[in-house]
Amino acid sequence: MPALDRIGRALALDGPCAPRLHAWLHTDVDAILALPFDVRGLYDDAALATPELAGQAARRSRLHACTRRLVAAGVASGELDADPAFVGHAITGLTLEAARERSTGAAPPGRGLAVADFVLRAVLAEPASLTAVRSAAAPLRPLL
Repeated sequence: MPALDRIGRALALDGPCAPRLHAWLHTDVDAILALPFDVRGLYDDAALATPELAGQAARRSRLHACTRRLVAAGVASGELDADPAFVGHAITGLTLEAARERSTGAAPPGRGLAVADFVLRAVLAEPASLTAVRSAAAPLRPLL
């Protein structure tokens, strides 16, 4: 699962968590929207409960755990002020909405950046630092 690889690389990078979270979100949403298929089916709980999709369900669970770890690290460092589990669910919801928009042809360009900005603006301990976080995130994106 490339998304799991991307979040793993974001976790492994040195430096503040907020730019790593922003870079991962921006990169991941852009990558999902570039796929030639609609990923929403990969998040259907009923489908993932079938034995045939047990591997996908396990990967999705690991992805969510990694997302919570990255957010929790940001909370521990004082960069972020949010509940890691809630943020993880919010990220999933925003990602699925972006995928839905794309499937209808309504996703505007730059949706990955918009999702990353929205999430970070909501969870930053100092929301005014978003511009600095975006600047620090930009050189991290190619590493993910």
